[in-house]
Amino acid sequence: MIASGVPLTKFFVDVRQRMARDYIVIMDMSGSMAGSRWEQAKAATMKIAPFACQADPDGITLYLFNSKFIRFNNLRDGNQVASIFMQHKPSSTTNLAGVLQAAFGEHFAGNKPTTILVVTDGAPDSQSAVIKEIVTAANRIPSDDNLSITFIQIGNDAGATTFLNFLDNNLGSQGARFDIVDTINTTQLGSMTFEQLIDKSIMD
Repeated sequence: MIASGVPLTKFFVDVRQRMARDYIVIMDMSGSMAGSRWEQAKAATMKIAPFACQADPDGITLYLFNSKFIRFNNLRDGNQVASIFMQHKPSSTTNLAGVLQAAFGEHFAGNKPTTILVVTDGAPDSQSAVIKEIVTAANRIPSDDNLSITFIQIGNDAGATTFLNFLDNNLGSQGARFDIVDTINTTQLGSMTFEQLIDKSIMD
């Protein structure tokens, strides 16, 4: 835990310390994210962008995903993020494995360590496919500080909580050489919104 009482996760530590890395934000755009969850995600991502860009001058990469995904490169400020969110609406299913495959491909094609934040409210279409993608990536990196993934759960889907906890604690049993995942689930968030989490993790 950091001083503000927020769980210690790699993404927020790297942003807070302005670590020179590539920063990728992956945002769930499936149907269950409609309404207040989508607005909360937009507000939080708007806050993340300028802070991450102090460490990553090229700007963050943002993926929006449901059954497919869309990638936006080199985002540097909250206005760019707000414009993207206004142009897209949540719908369809949760193909998390597909967007992770793309983000990992982006990492391995580049030459910089990468910090990834995934925001989701539900369990993915295929849990086994997500595990396979993460384990494969964890076994390709040269060291555990080369790639990290922080999952933040919005909402109270019990299946999503169970799965994210599994990713946080059991990747070794699935053959992963490095533990590259940490999570913040609904229980850990308590009464905090995602936007309040950003405030406490980066701005306090």
